[in-house]
Amino acid sequence: MKIGLKIKSYVGIVIALLIALLSLFEIMDYNTNPLEYERVYHIGSDWVEWKYQTGQNFITWNIGLIIFAVLYIIANLFLLFKFKGNKVLKFIILYVEIIIIIWIIWSLYKWYLIDFDH
Repeated sequence: MKIGLKIKSYVGIVIALLIALLSLFEIMDYNTNPLEYERVYHIGSDWVEWKYQTGQNFITWNIGLIIFAVLYIIANLFLLFKFKGNKVLKFIILYVEIIIIIWIIWSLYKWYLIDFDH
């Protein structure tokens, strides 16, 4: 396996681990003080995005992020240590990374539209 692909995999694993941990902390903080989160994130039925319509949707979204990050980590670990030359797994991981980059750009754009407020 090329060194560039290894570095990309390790960086992706670290970023996915951070996403999983931050999402877990979000869930724990929400469960500790749900009224504060509803006030800060303006969680309510008037939101267009479903993840901010209810507290349960907010938790479901973060659980989904945790599951996605863990699956991404597992796929990269399999690629690094078990199936080193598997082109299908490389393609799937690359496809997922492209989707993540598009999602991040879209999220930053939406964040810009609301003047960088929560």
